[in-house]
Amino acid sequence: RGRPGEHLYFLERNGGLPLTQADSGDRKAFTTLLPAAVHGGALLQWYRLKLTGDLSLGLSDTAFHSTGLTTYLGAEIRPLLFLPLRAGLRLTPDLPDFYSLGLGIETRVAELQTAIQFRRDPAGSGLELLGAATTSLRIFLR
Repeated sequence: RGRPGEHLYFLERNGGLPLTQADSGDRKAFTTLLPAAVHGGALLQWYRLKLTGDLSLGLSDTAFHSTGLTTYLGAEIRPLLFLPLRAGLRLTPDLPDFYSLGLGIETRVAELQTAIQFRRDPAGSGLELLGAATTSLRIFLR
């Protein structure tokens, strides 16, 4: 829900940018809610299967979080010990659902992880790609 540069708009609307503007002597106070939220979650692991569920309730409506209840669901299965396959889902009222898929290769010397994320098109015409694969490589030095 946030946009690049949105924090600049917030600062200008609520008293200006004190580091870039000359001091006018005007010290009007203002009150605003912080982007606070309450989070809770659980993980269930059974052999090579992991299931996760998280709930998040925003206490204020900001660019970072809405006041609605957001649900995150995830799963990981390892058909082979070194090969995790992952899927995730984010459900939020009044916002498009997010779907993610990922896989990894994990060994004792290195890990390679990749994932991709989609969302339901707000126009209702199907799925929309949110981002290309994000890959991380981690090498263990022993």
